[in-house]
Amino acid sequence: MKEGTSKEEFDEKLKEFARKYMGGDEFDEWVAQGNYWEYFLQSLTSIHLESDLNGEFEANGNKTYVYIFSVISVIILLIACINFMNLSTAKASIRAREVGIRKVVGSARIKLIRRFLSESVILSFISLAIALILVELLMPLYGNLVGNRLDIRYFDNPVVIPLLLALALIVGIISGSYPAFFLSSFKPVTVLKGYSEDNKHGSWLRNLLVVFQFAISILLIIGTLAVYNQLKLLQDKDLGFKKEQVLVIQNPGALGNNVTTLKETLKNYHTISDVSGSNTLPGRGFANWGFGAEGVGENFTLNACICDYDFLNTLQIELLKGRFFSKDFPADSCAAILNEKAVELLGWDNPVGKRINNWAVNRGDFTVIGVIRDYHYESLHQEIRPMALFLIGGYYKRIQSYISVRIDTEDIPGTVRFIEDTWYNFAPDKPFEYSFLEEDYDNLYINEIQIRKLFTIFSVFAIFIACLGLFGLASFTADRKTREIGIRKVFGASVPGIVVLLNRQFIMWIVLANLIAWPVTWITMRKWLENFAYRIDITGSWWMFILAAALALVIAVMVVSYQSVKAAIRNPADSLRYE
Repeated sequence: MKEGTSKEEFDEKLKEFARKYMGGDEFDEWVAQGNYWEYFLQSLTSIHLESDLNGEFEANGNKTYVYIFSVISVIILLIACINFMNLSTAKASIRAREVGIRKVVGSARIKLIRRFLSESVILSFISLAIALILVELLMPLYGNLVGNRLDIRYFDNPVVIPLLLALALIVGIISGSYPAFFLSSFKPVTVLKGYSEDNKHGSWLRNLLVVFQFAISILLIIGTLAVYNQLKLLQDKDLGFKKEQVLVIQNPGALGNNVTTLKETLKNYHTISDVSGSNTLPGRGFANWGFGAEGVGENFTLNACICDYDFLNTLQIELLKGRFFSKDFPADSCAAILNEKAVELLGWDNPVGKRINNWAVNRGDFTVIGVIRDYHYESLHQEIRPMALFLIGGYYKRIQSYISVRIDTEDIPGTVRFIEDTWYNFAPDKPFEYSFLEEDYDNLYINEIQIRKLFTIFSVFAIFIACLGLFGLASFTADRKTREIGIRKVFGASVPGIVVLLNRQFIMWIVLANLIAWPVTWITMRKWLENFAYRIDITGSWWMFILAAALALVIAVMVVSYQSVKAAIRNPADSLRYE
């Protein structure tokens, strides 16, 4: 639009435009019955993430997923900050005397806070430099994962570098703030006497932070399992047609009048069972047209597919009543075949022989000659909608936008070569463009496939980072209990008994993390599953919660046990030598 044009005013003009050419007063009556037919403006840049309309050219992205993964990445960064806080405060006894001496020689607390914050900020900037190197090294791998080559243009956009530096500064301050205030609070008299001020408050906070880490990790594990099972449901569900081993020729219009000859040539090849032409296919956009019907008071709309005589056999769709289009019946040029949903909409017990009509200027009247089983011609995000099949070249003289070829052999590459050679015999100067129906249809779930991959990666990262922190805390705990372990062994404690003793508190943390993560995950995944008309039962999938809990517990026990066993098998004489 021209600069300065009001979107709102233009939208109003579009409404009047539709009213004028759709019948005026009659259109108003039709709208009053709850129907609508409208044009609207749409920003080009909003289509990919925000559109999500029926009949899109390809599967949309989803802005919600962008937000979800942004939040998850921030949470994982927060887990890393928590690890830094935990380990810094846990190792406080190492720096306690340093703090005491600095305070004795006159260092003010504010200077100590600045010093400790500076250390964490410097570490954060070093981490930023390493992260940028890793990003550049891993970018091709990430591009393959999401199916799109990405480049970060650090210097083309003036805000990128400042934002990265600000991020490093914020992370450094967040992760270093609590340790800085905690360490700087030590009293010189107390710490120089050898008493650590790592009090119960600090220990309680560390425990809480570990619980938070593992609660997030468990949430991601359950989320990964839920996404995997939902995607498996979508991919394994009976679609009502066979998408496997169907090659789709994309541009038959380039053949001109040779389309029928090409189809007959392909059909006679020994590894090809059926060939069909149509204006659309499952997984692609379907036209939605208005119709009326005898004995039905209200008008209605049907999704329309214009196809040839072999469409049913090529896609292997089940015919429930009547018959399909046949060359033996010339009147089939004005015939229609309905799916079960359309019959249900019209309320007909026996639709064969009934008539429907469209709203075109040259009105078309169609006799229903058959009923097909409902098949999922659209994504499983939505329920099957009423549709009708019409014969191509009849009333609707549409070109065949696609040619579907069912391959009946394991030698798919050889058959593809034959189809390609046949194409170039008819159209030597036109490119042979093809795809496979199975891949085309599965692309409807490209968002879910990428979500599964990203959830898995995020889960692994979250668990790995959480385990790093747990490993450090276990090492610190075992180190602080060295003398206690030595005394217990002198009094006859066994190695397994000591390992259980050291693991007990960590196991309690994981159990508490599960109790927090389960309800949050259940609510989150239930909300996500509402996007699908066909979905798994998250309540009935209790095994995912148990599996995530067991996995987190096993990983934590393995990490902690390594340090526990090391401490438990140490010679008591070494532990007590300096008492």
